[in-house]
Amino acid sequence: MDKHKFGAENIYNMDETGVTTVQKPTRVIAPKGAKNVSSVVSAERGTLITLACAVNAIGNYVPPMLKFHRKNFRDHFITNGPNGCIGVANGSGWIKSLSLYIT
Repeated sequence: MDKHKFGAENIYNMDETGVTTVQKPTRVIAPKGAKNVSSVVSAERGTLITLACAVNAIGNYVPPMLKFHRKNFRDHFITNGPNGCIGVANGSGWIKSLSLYIT
């Protein structure tokens, strides 16, 4: 830090987490006094996607990167995703180097 004099705009904090493609409902709303309350639950198991986000101290961020555990990436994987998100695929399911994906 002392040698290169990095400022807050040059230091990013990056974290990755797993997100499932099928979400479980947390609350079910039913009429008061209902004796039979049910919820709609998908029978699909879904898959785990790795989400990587990076932000710096002044609030700038790199668009989120979604990493799919598959051999080939298709553009429709990120349809309706976050604005500017980057989608990639990797057979192992692990992010090994961001420099491979960001150009």
